[in-house]
Amino acid sequence: MTPTKLRAIRKRLGLTQRQFAGLLGVHEVTVGKWEAGMQAIRRTHGKLIELIAAGPKRRTR
Repeated sequence: MTPTKLRAIRKRLGLTQRQFAGLLGVHEVTVGKWEAGMQAIRRTHGKLIELIAAGPKRRTR
């Protein structure tokens, strides 16, 4: 997960850094550091972000 991809996902979801941080259970400063490339995104957070970005799956019959 790159900082650019993370920022794009957050913006596509229409969330502020604070809202996105709350969704992920991290501090908003952490999201800012991720987006600035100052702190690596842990694999577990990266997976969670990917799941959130994918949205709910629709069931087919």
